Amino acid sequence: MNQTYIHLLMNHIPVVGTIFALFVLLYGIMKKSYHTQRAAYFLLILAAIGSGITFFTGEGAEEFVENWSGFSKSAIDDHEDVGKLAWLSMLLVAVGAAGALIMMKKKSDLYRSYSYIMVLIVAVSISVSAYAGFLGGKIRHTEIHGTAQDVSDPEE
Repeated sequence: MNQTYIHLLMNHIPVVGTIFALFVLLYGIMKKSYHTQRAAYFLLILAAIGSGITFFTGEGAEEFVENWSGFSKSAIDDHEDVGKLAWLSMLLVAVGAAGALIMMKKKSDLYRSYSYIMVLIVAVSISVSAYAGFLGGKIRHTEIHGTAQDVSDPEE
């Protein structure tokens, strides 16, 4: 198992895992369930860990593919730049989630407002991570940037 494999294996966690955690958080807020919200914050921390693994294996993945024919260095650089922003946004999410867990434990009066702010931070982070994933897909998935060969149905 190399860094490229790990990068490809983990790269869906910052997007899919964070979306799932956001829905759990929203459900917990709506139902006023601190246990559900707490679970969402732990899920967000796990998603941030997955984001870190994805980010830190990206360089090894780049080294693996950068000399293949047909690869665009600018596509890799764009993915890397947005990937860095995605990692930083997920780091902010993890710190925010840890802060929320502390506020919950201390039964802070500010927690309710803080949870709404976290929803916004998480939504922005999902957007950045999804865009980083889209740019990463353009490196290898030709169907994303419209250069895949058109394969017609043989039965037509």
